[in-house]
Parts: sequence; structure tokens; C-alpha cells
Amino acid sequence: MASVCSDPAGVHGESQDMNSLLSPGMRLMGHFGFARKFQVLFLLFMLPLAGSAWVITKEYSNKLDVISGEQSGVRQLLALDDLNIELAAQRDHAARWKAADILREPTPAAKAAMANVDAGIPRISKALEGVDAALKRENAPADTMTRFKALQAAVTGLDTASLRTVGWWPDGYERFTTVLNLVQALREQIAMDSGLILDPWLETYMLMQLSTQQVPDLIERIGRLSSVGQTSVASGQFSLQSRLQMRDLRGRIDDSKDQMQKAASLLLSKLPEQLQPWADKYAAVKQVLETELKVIDDGVFGGSIKLKPEEFEKSIDTLTGSTAGLRRQSLDALNGRLDYYHETSNMEFIPMAVIFCVLVIMAIYLFACLQSSIRNSASGITTLAESLRDGNLCVEVAVQGRDELAAISRALNVAVVQLRNSLLGVNQETVRVGDAVLTLNAQSSGTLTEVEDQQQQISQIAAAATELAATSQGVARSCEQASESARHTRRIAEQSSQDSQRTTDSIQQLNQRLTETAA
Repeated sequence: MASVCSDPAGVHGESQDMNSLLSPGMRLMGHFGFARKFQVLFLLFMLPLAGSAWVITKEYSNKLDVISGEQSGVRQLLALDDLNIELAAQRDHAARWKAADILREPTPAAKAAMANVDAGIPRISKALEGVDAALKRENAPADTMTRFKALQAAVTGLDTASLRTVGWWPDGYERFTTVLNLVQALREQIAMDSGLILDPWLETYMLMQLSTQQVPDLIERIGRLSSVGQTSVASGQFSLQSRLQMRDLRGRIDDSKDQMQKAASLLLSKLPEQLQPWADKYAAVKQVLETELKVIDDGVFGGSIKLKPEEFEKSIDTLTGSTAGLRRQSLDALNGRLDYYHETSNMEFIPMAVIFCVLVIMAIYLFACLQSSIRNSASGITTLAESLRDGNLCVEVAVQGRDELAAISRALNVAVVQLRNSLLGVNQETVRVGDAVLTLNAQSSGTLTEVEDQQQQISQIAAAATELAATSQGVARSCEQASESARHTRRIAEQSSQDSQRTTDSIQQLNQRLTETAA
């Protein structure tokens, strides 16, 4: 029993603690009107909602900025790819020219190679202008522009007039190698500045690695093998130095091929359906590498050089062409995949943004309706209360809805009607009482008149009796007694008349007050 009695005390103590905790906020909210409290509540609801919307929008914007930056980098790399192809082709043509130009009078093959070298200069200039335009169009950062200017300065002396004054090894070879190294450095700088190096998706990251690292490295090593081995193939024999160089370059090609195949295998394991054309291209390039490298191995590294220069050049052109095509295909696939992620981001965000906006608009609309409903109901209740305060019972407010405020308004309307009917009933009863008092007053006035008439008759009788006193003392005495009795009756009548008059005045005052109250 004691435990049962202790529970309410504990609950009461918890209630007091809760009230003490909530009292500051309750006092603060007490300064606001009923409708204003809902506005404060709506504001407190909208602030975190707006913050969440800002965070989501900012995250979406950052994601699109990342994708746009990567696409900008891909466009720059595509422009740079054209320059890379022309410079690599120029190096191959120069190596073939130097390998064939062993006589005082150039052979037809040497003349053809020289023509190819000179014809490549306009294409290189055009490709260089294309890279410059792409970098400016994409607002490339300062580091990228610095590397491009270094590349521009290095792309000189690649024509026959300049190369005629130097030997191919090592001066001419180093001149081209330096330029191509600058191209690769610019490629890596673009990938870093555009954010491609930090790409968040596996397939696009692997495509970036293949198009900027593994495939360009393989192409460069094939080009170096061509540049170094062209002279040996043309002469049909190796020097000790050239044999060692060729063996080393051939081993490096295998290393680059293995790196490319590892990256490609990882990409193929997670390959989306949209990248199947790239997979087909890679399979074809892989087959070309196996075939043409076997031709070179059998014809160059089989103990003696069996390949003719034309066959060696054909194999090299096939290798560089197919791998350059794979690099281009990788860049195109990367760009297409970034387009896909851009569209996917839009398709994910736009419906969410539309739904969010619709919900916010609905919330604002419902809040406005709630505000209007509360204001109307509260205004009606206030009007009724003020009318009751002023004594006006003729006011009735319109009631809409089924909420608590509407129930209060309906109850107040009913109470006002009942009070008005009650006061009208009291007024009617007062009127009837007044009529009864007036009737009683009239009857009292008639009685008083009759008494006065009787008194006058008695006075006349008394006068007559006085005259007859001499004749009859007994009659006089009787008359005096009768006169005295009449006076007594008159006094009673006057008192009754006064009492009736006071009653009439009191009822009239009560009637007047009730009438003022009902009005």
C-alpha cells in the first residue's frame, strides 16, 4: 500500500521536474499569439529542411563540377592525342630517312622519307594550334599552360633542314624523345589538374589509367624500338650497342604490355555493357600485338635480321596505329562514360528535386491553410468573448472544420443562444409580473377611492349626528365610534396603497435593468 501511495508522489515530482524544464520555453512562447506559435514552429521546421536542401544541392553541384572538370580534361587529352600521333609519326619518318640516307645521292626511299618528314611539319603545327585552342577554351590552369609552353618551345628543329645537320643517334633521337616526354608530362598534368587522376568510378579510372599511362607508355616504347632498330634493320646487322638497346627496348615493351593487360583485365572484370565496343577494340589490339611482335621477334631477334625494312616498318606502323587507336578509343569511352554519369546524376537529382519542391510547396500551402483556419477560428472566439463582455448577445460566428477550435466556437454559439433565450424568458416573466403589479395598483387605488367616499359619507353622517346630538347622545356616541373606525380603516388603506406603490416601483426598476441587460 505504501508503494502504491508513493507512485503518485513520484509521478508528481517528475511532472514538476518536467514543468521546471519546460517553463522557460513556455514563458517564451507565451509572448506569442496562438497563430504566431505555429509560424515559429514552421520556421524551426524549415531551417533544417533548407539546410538539408542546400547540402544536397551543393553535393550535386560538386559532383557535376567534378564530372565537368574530368570531361574538360578528356577534351584536352583528345586534342593532345592528335599532336602525339603526329610527333610519333614524325619520329618514325625521320628514323627511316636517316636509316636510308647513307649515300651522297639520296635513294628513292630516302627521298620519300624526307617528303614525309617535311609533310608532317604543317600537321604538327596544326595539331599544336589545336592543343593551344583546346587549353584556352577549357580554361586550363597555369601549371598546364606552363608545360604546354615548354612543349611549344621544344617543337622546333623537326624538319629535314634542321635534322640534316645532326646525326640520328643520339642527337636526332634525343630531340624527338624530349618532345614526346614533354607531351607525356603535359598529358599527366592535364589528368591531374582536371581531376581525372582522382576519378571515383572504377571503369572511368581504369580508362583514364589506360589512356594516360599504360597505352601511351606502350606506344612510346614501340616508337623507340622503331627509332633505334630502323638503322640496324636497314643495314641487315646489329652493332653490339644496338643489339643491347634493342633487347632492352623489347623487354620494356613486354613490361608495358603486361601493365596494360593487368589494367585492362581489371576493367574487363567490371565492364559495363556500354563499354563493349572498347572491349572489342582491346581484343583486336591484343591480337595485333601478339601477331606483330611475334613477326618482329622472329625477323629481328631470331639470330639474324630477316625482316626487310619495308616489313619492319609495316609491323611498326600496324603496332603504333592499333595502340594509338586503342588510346583514342579509351579516351572516347572515358568521355562517353562521364556523359553517362552526368546524365545519371541529373536523372537522380531532378526527380528528387521536383519531389522535394512539390513537398515544400504542399507544406507551405498547408501551413498557410492552417494559419488561416487558426486565425479565423481564434477571431470568431475572440469576437464572441468580446460580445459577451459588452453584453451583446446577438452575435454569432460562422464555424468551419471539426477541430478543437471549431468545437469551442460551436459551443460558444450554443451558449450565447441559450443565454439569450434565458434572458428573453426572464424578460417575459418580468413583463407579466409588471402587469400583475399594475393591476394590483389599480385595484388598490379603487379601494382607496371607495374608502375616501365612505369616509366622506361617514363625515356627513357625523355632521348630521352632531346636529342630532342634542336629541340623541347615544346616537352621537355611536357615530363617533363609527368615525373612529373609519379613520382606522383609512390609515390601513393608505398604508396598503403606499406598500403597493413601493412594490410597483421595485418591479419597474427590476424590469428596466433586465431590459438593459437583454439589449
